[in-house]
Amino acid sequence: MNISTIESGRVGAFFGMPRAPCISIAPVRSETFSATRINRTLREGEIVNVTLPAADAYFVMVYLEAAVYADVQEDGRSTIPKSYATGSVCLVDLCQGVAISLRSSLHSLALVIPKPLLLEVEAIRTAEGGRVPDPPRLVCRRAEADPVIASIAAVLLPLFERDDPASSALLRHLATAICAHLLHNFSAKPDHWEKNLTSQENKTGRSNDDC
Repeated sequence: MNISTIESGRVGAFFGMPRAPCISIAPVRSETFSATRINRTLREGEIVNVTLPAADAYFVMVYLEAAVYADVQEDGRSTIPKSYATGSVCLVDLCQGVAISLRSSLHSLALVIPKPLLLEVEAIRTAEGGRVPDPPRLVCRRAEADPVIASIAAVLLPLFERDDPASSALLRHLATAICAHLLHNFSAKPDHWEKNLTSQENKTGRSNDDC
């Protein structure tokens, strides 16, 4: 498995942690859900830039401890650093990649959810038993409290230390539950998606800037 690509799900290398533990599974059919445990400790005043390349996937960060970072814009300038509380969640579309500037240590779970996987889960969720006509779209979120995702993350953590059939079955269930939760709570209607995309492209040329 190539650890230098988003498609592999092993995103630790992008945070300067190529050996960060990662667990993955195809919970429905062929598309893979992955979770990487990030423990990046920074010295006081240290700044680390992180860039995730473009991919046909959503990226979910679950903050296990409070963190501070700034977004890096296309011109290289950083926004004002923002605090992210323990248990909060960020959801971003990786269609154009994302760049941040860490200003504190980062202890989190990084989830990579391919868009085709959401399509597989949506087919089950809508009881159609096959592919749905329109690919599901999610509305991005930043620093949002999500007790459901936080609770699932707490159950995921022990699985990094286990490798047995029961753990695989539990991971499959948790991965599906996360996808179903995102689809139920953060799905964008087609007209909302188009309006949001057009608005953001007119402002910055990117669709993720207000995520």
